[in-house]
Amino acid sequence: MSRKVIWLVSFFMALAMASLIIVQAYWLKNAWLLKEKQFDQLISTLMLEISREVELHEAHSIITHMADPVAADTSLARTAGDPRDKMANWLANRRQFVDRIISSMFMVSPQIEKRISPADLEEITRKVLDSNHVDLGYEYAVIRFNGDIAFRTDGYNPASEADYYQVKLFPEDISVNSNTMSLYFPDKRNFLVKSLTYLAFSSLLLTVAIVVSFAVTILIMFRQKRLSEIRSDFVSNMTHELKTPISTISLASQMLG
Repeated sequence: MSRKVIWLVSFFMALAMASLIIVQAYWLKNAWLLKEKQFDQLISTLMLEISREVELHEAHSIITHMADPVAADTSLARTAGDPRDKMANWLANRRQFVDRIISSMFMVSPQIEKRISPADLEEITRKVLDSNHVDLGYEYAVIRFNGDIAFRTDGYNPASEADYYQVKLFPEDISVNSNTMSLYFPDKRNFLVKSLTYLAFSSLLLTVAIVVSFAVTILIMFRQKRLSEIRSDFVSNMTHELKTPISTISLASQMLG
């Protein structure tokens, strides 16, 4: 194999190697974007779940509060007198209970602090995230309709470069004075990097192995070419050196003969 052919083969192998590295980098970039998109979709879904849990928490508080004034003795079996009076009393109590709940829901105060406390919101948020295996630190704030912050965590920074996830609290309210929960994860990037560590490491290891194999192959090819040239030169020199005495002996024998 001539030196020109070896250089040509080396060029195409290097080109294939560079193409492989580019494909690996492109694949890792797409894997990162896909992982980030999946994470964003998961958090957006969990934010809606947090909003629903907050509504359920308020509904439970209203029902618990409004159930106390209603007479406990509302069963037909415990009401004395005519059965028709029993039914009338039972329906009246039930109707009064439902009317009070509905009235409370429509006349609820727009002040977010009176609807849910920071501790309850923190507990709901942590519970929803933990149940979906999002073990990641977060910061959040509840923002009023006019942009003022009702309450927030100590580390919340509205000017952070992180990705913010927002959801409307109590979206079923008729009132236009809505409140929004804004949440972000300061360590989101590190979390995504850790989730891709195995893929990135295996890809890097494979690329290094191929590069080393390519370099060793090229080195062996050039070394074999060099050995072939040395052997060829040696054979040529030895042939020349042997031809000289043989020619002399042949010439001498012809003269003696």
